[in-house]
This record gives sequence, structure tokens and C-alpha cells, in this order.
Amino acid sequence: MLSPSSSRTFVRIVFVGLTLLLASLLTARYKLEAPYDRPYGKPINLGHQANQVAFSRTPPKENVEAGGTELGAETTDSWADEDDWDLWGMSSMGDKAKNGWDPLESSTTPFTELQVKTCVLSPGLYDLCSPTSSAKEDATRGKWERIDKDLSKRIGVYYLYIYARRLLPGSDAPVITDIRLLNHTATTEDLSDSGTWVEVSTSLREGVWPRMTPLFLHYKLTPQSDVFAARKAEGANGSAGDLQPITELDVLYGGKEVHPLPGFTRIEQMVTGGPDDAKAIGTGYGKGTRVGASLAYRKENKQLPTTPVLRFSNAGNFTILQIADLHFSVGPGACRDLDWKREAECKQLGADVYSLKWLETALEEVKPDLVVLSGDQLNGQETSWDAQSVILKWAPLLYERGIPWTVVFGNHDEEETTLAREDLMRHLPLFMGEAGPSSVAGIGNYVRSIRSPSAAGDDVALFNMYFLDSHANVRNVNPWAKPSYDYLKPDQINWFRGRSAQMKTYTRPYAPPRQLTTTNRVSSNRRPGRPKKKPARPAAGSNGGRRLVRLTKRQEEGSLANLNEEWEQAGVQELQELEKEMKADAEAEFGLAGDDESLTPAVEPYDGSEIVDNPDDDISFESSASKSDGQTETVGIVSADRLEEAEEEMLAEEGWLEPTVLPAGPSKASPMEAKPNAMVFMHIPLQQAYSPKVDVSPSGKRLRIGERLEGDGASKTDSGFWQQGVLAQGELPAPRGEGDAPVDAFWDGEAATPTTGRPEVKVVAHGHCHITSDCRRIDGVWICFGAGATYSGYGNSTFTRRMRVYQLSDFGERIETWQLTDEKERVNHAVLVGDGSIEQQ
Repeated sequence: MLSPSSSRTFVRIVFVGLTLLLASLLTARYKLEAPYDRPYGKPINLGHQANQVAFSRTPPKENVEAGGTELGAETTDSWADEDDWDLWGMSSMGDKAKNGWDPLESSTTPFTELQVKTCVLSPGLYDLCSPTSSAKEDATRGKWERIDKDLSKRIGVYYLYIYARRLLPGSDAPVITDIRLLNHTATTEDLSDSGTWVEVSTSLREGVWPRMTPLFLHYKLTPQSDVFAARKAEGANGSAGDLQPITELDVLYGGKEVHPLPGFTRIEQMVTGGPDDAKAIGTGYGKGTRVGASLAYRKENKQLPTTPVLRFSNAGNFTILQIADLHFSVGPGACRDLDWKREAECKQLGADVYSLKWLETALEEVKPDLVVLSGDQLNGQETSWDAQSVILKWAPLLYERGIPWTVVFGNHDEEETTLAREDLMRHLPLFMGEAGPSSVAGIGNYVRSIRSPSAAGDDVALFNMYFLDSHANVRNVNPWAKPSYDYLKPDQINWFRGRSAQMKTYTRPYAPPRQLTTTNRVSSNRRPGRPKKKPARPAAGSNGGRRLVRLTKRQEEGSLANLNEEWEQAGVQELQELEKEMKADAEAEFGLAGDDESLTPAVEPYDGSEIVDNPDDDISFESSASKSDGQTETVGIVSADRLEEAEEEMLAEEGWLEPTVLPAGPSKASPMEAKPNAMVFMHIPLQQAYSPKVDVSPSGKRLRIGERLEGDGASKTDSGFWQQGVLAQGELPAPRGEGDAPVDAFWDGEAATPTTGRPEVKVVAHGHCHITSDCRRIDGVWICFGAGATYSGYGNSTFTRRMRVYQLSDFGERIETWQLTDEKERVNHAVLVGDGSIEQQ
């Protein structure tokens, strides 16, 4: 037992020891939290930040003599005065820090540091990825900001993200002006630019399995004074050229066909999926499984062009190209339902790239004033998990040509994807759409008008287009029940009627108040020539029907240079032999001469601008159409049978088809005060598209053109939009007595103006059904299908991919339509409304 004196001595020693230990810990903590005071350009390790300075090509003293300052030193150049901080856009830092990474929003604040980190849990669940940083470092060097796209998505053992710090107000830290990716030790040839290069020590391929050669990110640090001097040398434009700082990073998934966002520059070296990746998916046929990822950076915010006002030409023309059901994926896509020759070409390039070449051909051929994508731009079905990478395959083809474009969404556009589609597209050039009112069901309920020519000087809306979200699938309580397609909701119908009631009337037909010159582009949409004889179609189930294969023509822009001449000659010879065999079979089966031109393999019967008396609706076949439950099923023609039965019943009772009589409307002989003609675009068809009640012309022929090769694609629920929306809104204002009360109330509280006459909407345009390409007039309104546009969606080898064109003329009084096939043929031509319409024939 210690004496009292010894006890006191022991307590004193323990107290002094604890005090020294605590003082050491506090000192260590202070040192660790202090900003690094390091001379840039020396090969030193930077502790837990895991960066290493590779080398400096420019000694600090030479840098000072050249007009700059040593990295890390205080700036004395006049460009760095307090007022010059606006050059970095520092006022936006608060919002940027609050909202986090967003490549769609503009930011002019430069990056100062980059880091690469991996983690086993998604940061969305629990963030274990962020680089180590103290509160003091955050306050003096900026907080780490995650570039919120996993570089190892679907290919890595764990998550991998890039992190960045941004320049803080008042800081003299150097800024990042260049980025390079190297899979080997850096040399002066790799990083030959003057300045200080920093290598991030964690490979961008960390965790990728099977393993790849490591790839390291290198970034160049440049003194702010050098950037300011370069800006001053450039003059008024304010750009520092190559020394312009990097202000944003983005990750792209997919191959080289995926474009970066406007203003971004794609780094040529792919992180994964490139030529040095043995497991790169390539075109998707036996070449691996990795879709691939790339980096892109932005230095300057690109000013997007002003959204144009849609206007008729001075000649009164306007061309709309409807592109239906692209079904694009993050990867190359799957080539579906093609003849053997096109399938070989498609697989060599990949379905999406092959489709893009066809899309380019169509844009050059049609030269539209507006492109409408009518749903299922994304393939869904677990293949389009990054919407941005899919949209940036096809959208640049439109806005880089200066073509305004817009969309409605389809059922597959909502399946397992990231990034709000409407947010992305509103940041892309020349996009004409909008999300629509938040109080109305769905995304993308909006109206766009085509107005009078600028030279007219009166700015009148002469044609309206309503865009509606037809949603995806109905949510079932029973998880095992087969999902069915959704339908328009009551608030959408009320919204449509409310917007229709707001449309101003004018005296139709429109007469410009001034004389207009017609030097604008003349429409090239001529009526196609008629062949000598309508091609015959073999009966369903016959050998001829099973063996009918169309002879494909090579797309001029889509030809593959690397297909050798011998392969082509062999293919042509085989097709010629097949044609002879088909003619011989037809002669035996149908008693036709072997040289009869009607046996030339064709996609579908020519129907020109005629009314089809006996539609060829007796065809059925197997298709790989993927429905909402992911199952493949046989596509039939249930609707056609209903139409034929109704026609036979009417003929049996009446002996003829009773003509449909519509109210009189505006004409040159009888001008009227009326609302503009209009169209509706939506993806999933209305039930009325399959109604047997097809209008009949005065000559006793059904108003129908084209054909259907698949069954009912409508929702099982009738939304009521046809009766309560389309037919309820006439084009003429109804006469009202004095003191009449308003009828109907709408979502915005506005009252409807009573209408009468023919429906305001003249055409309802659908997508969704890839091998249905007809138009039918029902109750005075045409319902038309666009048919599948690309090789990435289901189809049939005897049915060409196609896009529908709507040609408006006479300032919207005349509407004609036709379809452009991938063989550059124009089929299913008809004038639907106006002078020369098929009703008048």
C-alpha cells in the first residue's frame, strides 16, 4: 500500500501524462485539418487525398516571368481584383453546393481538385464513397461534389465515382484546365502541355470484372493569373482558349453513337467498352457484355438557340414527320424481324446505329419543319436504364440539322430508367415540348400552334397540335395479373376541352393581309406514280404467303463499305433465284403467268390516293412483338374481322354502304368564322381506332387507306376522350342567346364556349402498333398509325420500316399524308382533309 505522499506523486504523473497526450492529439488534429501548404509541381504525396503530382513542365520562376505567378502564391495581377471574381460566376456557388451535381444546369465555377473513390454500398443508401475531408478543408478548399453516375454501372464489383472540388470565392488556388486518361505510366509525350499535371491514384477501372488494364485520370492545374491573361489576350469574347477552366464533368454510357450534352467535349479514350476492352459488347453479337462508359467535360456554357415559333411558309405549307417507336437502348440494341440481308447489315453495325442511318436518310428526304416522336423512344425492358445516353443517340440528329422537335411518351419510356426525361429534353436545343400542368395527370400534356408567316404581320394561330400522355400500364392489385394498357384520365379530358375553348377563331380560309413572296422551299411531297397493276397477296397460310420475302434495296447512306463485292453479288443472285421460284409457285397456285408484274415481291398493295374497296386484312403471322409482360405472342387481326363483319351485315340489310354526312365547314366558296384545324398526338391508341364504324364517302366507299397486320393495341378501358373531348369540341362557335349561362367547368375554372359543326380535331395520330400503317375516318375524324420506324423494335420481314409524313398546305386547310419506307418509297398517300381529299373522289 502506497503512502499518502507516493499516492499524490502517482496522481501527478498520470495527470501530466494525460495532459501531454491530449495536447499531442489536439496538435495532430490541427495539423491534419490545416490546408496543405505545398509547392505544386514537386513529386510529393498528398496524404489521404491520394493524388500524386506527376511532373511540372514549367518551372515556377519562368511562369512568373511569363506573366503568371507561382502556383499557390498570391495573385498580384490586376485581373484578380475583387470585381473580377464575377468572371468565375461565383454568385452561383451557393445554389450549386445546395443542389449538387447537375450537368444540365449552367455553372461557371472551375474545378480545382478531382478524386476517384470506390465503395460497396450505393451512396444513395449510405455514402461511404466520399473522400476524407475535414470541416476546415471544406471551408478553405470547398466541399467534395460527387459526379453522380457510377462509372462501373452493371459491370463492376462495386461502385466507382468521381468527386470534385470547386473554386471558392477569394481563393487563389489553381484551376483545372485539361483532363486526360492514360492506361500506362505518364510520359512527357502524353502530357506535353506546359503546366502541372496531377495523377489520381485510383484507377477508373477499379473493380471492373473481368479485369482490365488500369486507367488513370490526369488533370492539369493552371494558375488563375494565366487564365486571366489568356482571356485578356483574346479580347472581348472572354474565352481563355485551351486554358479555359473545366466547370463540369459527365458520364456517358454506350458507344460512340452517344453524343455528349451540348457544350460538353467527349474524351476519346473510353473508360470501358472501347477497343482495348476484350469484353466490349460491340454490336451485341458475341463480342462481349460491357456496354461501356466514357467521360465528357464542359469548359464553357453553350448558349442554346431560342426556341423557334412554328410558322407556315409564305406558300402556306408546313411538313410534320412522325417518328414512332424508336425503341433505342443504352447498348447497341437488337435487330428484330428482318429479312436475311438487312439482318446481316444490321448486326454488323448494331440495331440502333443502323436505325440512325435510316433516320438520317429520312430527314434528308423529307426535310421536315417539325419532327414529332410519338412514344417509346426508349426500349425499356431493362435495356434503357440511362435515359440521357439513349436520348443523346437520336436527338442530336435533329437539333444539329436545325429541325424543331418534340415528343409524347409511350408505355416503354417509363420502364426502369434514370433522369427525368422531360428535364433533359428541355435543356436540348430546339425542343418544343413541355411537362405540362402539374395538376393534370401525366407528363407532356401541352399544345403547340403553327402560326401565320412572319411576312404576313398578323401572327395568327392557323393550326393547333395537342400532345397527350397516354401513360403506360394500369396498376393491378393482383401482382400475378397480366398488366393492361392505361388510358387518358378525366382531368386530361377537361384540360383538353379547356385549352380548346381558349382557341381564337378567325375567318377561314385564311387570307394573308399582305401579299407574300413564295421563295421558300417548295414541298417535294408529290403523289407517287401508280404501278401497272396492283400486286397480288397470297392467301393466308399458303406456301406463297410464307415464302413472300421482299427484295430489299440498299439505303444510299446506309450502305456498308466493308461488305465486299463478292458477297453482294452472291446475295443478288440468290434473290433473283428466289424471285423466279416465287413466280413459278404463284403460276402454279394462282394460274398467273410467270412474267406477270403483279408477282413482284412488294411490301404491301399499292393504294395511292384511292379508297380501298377490299382491304387485305386476312393476314396473320408470328411476330416477336414484346408486350408489357415481356412475353412474345402471335399478332392477329381481330379488328379487321370486326370491320368486315359489320360491312357484310350492312350490305346484307341495305344493299350498299350509307354515306357519312358531316356538317358544312369553312370553304373558299363559303368562308366562316371558325377555330383552326387541329391534330392530336398520343401513343397508346383509343378504342375507337378499332371501331367497325368507318365513315363512307358519297360514292359508297369506306374512308380507309393502308393496312393492319396486328390486333387491338388499345386500353381495355374507354377513357371517354373520343366523345367528351374530340367530338365535343366543334370548329364553329355555337350561336348563343342573350343571358345564356356557360356550360361546363374546367380544371382551371374557365367556362367553355359552346361549339358546333365538324370536330376541331381532324386527325388523331398514334404510335404503339409497329405493323399497323392505316388511316381510318370515324365520325369525321381520321385516326392514323405511324407504324414502327426502326429495326430495334418488333416488326415483320415483309413489312418495311417507315415514318409518316403530314403535309399541311393552304395554311392548314388541307392535310395530306404518306409514309416513307426505308427503301425510300412513298406509300399510303392520301389527302385526308381539304381540296382533293379521298372523300371527294
